[in-house]
Amino acid sequence: MADIHHSLTFARMNPITSGHEAVVNQTMASAKNNKGGHSIILSGSQDTKKNPLTPEQKLKYAKHSFPTANIKMADKSKPTILHHASDLHNQGVTHLTLHVGSDRVESMNNLLTRYNGQPGAHGNYKFKKITVVPVGSGRKDTGKGVSSASGTSMRAHAISNNRAEFHKMAPSSMSPAHKDEMMRDVRNNMGVKEGIFKRFGEWLLEVTATD
Repeated sequence: MADIHHSLTFARMNPITSGHEAVVNQTMASAKNNKGGHSIILSGSQDTKKNPLTPEQKLKYAKHSFPTANIKMADKSKPTILHHASDLHNQGVTHLTLHVGSDRVESMNNLLTRYNGQPGAHGNYKFKKITVVPVGSGRKDTGKGVSSASGTSMRAHAISNNRAEFHKMAPSSMSPAHKDEMMRDVRNNMGVKEGIFKRFGEWLLEVTATD
C-alpha cells in the first residue's frame, strides 16, 4: 500500500493572530510538498479570560482568514489531537506531520509518540512516521512583529481598545472589517467595561500563555 501523508496543526487561535497565519501557511505548504492532505483543527475551549471567542466565532474568523484551508472544530466527540490522529489513521494516513509553535515541539512530539500504537479513550493510531515541525523561532508577548503576535497580546490590545496594534497582529489575509468585528467580539465576550479596561489590558500583557 502506498504511503499517505497528512499535515496537521491543532491550536486554540483565540483570537487568530499573524503567528497562526504562519502555522496555517506552513501546514498547507507541507501538504502540497508531500502530495498529501492537511487539516487545521481549532480547539473548542472557551472562557472569558483566555478563550473569549465562541467556537462558532473562531471558525468564522478562521475561514475569513484562510479561505482555502481545510478547517475543522474539535468537538465533544473528538476533543483532543489524539482523537484527530486516530481519525486520520482510520482514513489510511501513514505519515503524520504536525506543525506547531517552536515552544510546543517537544511536548507534542512526546505526546504523539507515546500513544502511537497504544489504544485508549481517543481511539487508536499507528503511523509509520510522526514528524513535529516548529514554526518560527519562539515569541515574546510584549515584543514586536509576528513573534509577539500571541493571543495574550491580542486580547490585551482588544481590552485596551488599541485598534492599530490589534490589526497589526491579526492575519494579513483578514480584511480590516473582519479584524474590527473580531476585536469587538473579544471585548464583548470578555465583559470589557469602560474605566477598567486599560488596567486589565496592561495586566494581560504580563501574562504568559500558550496560544
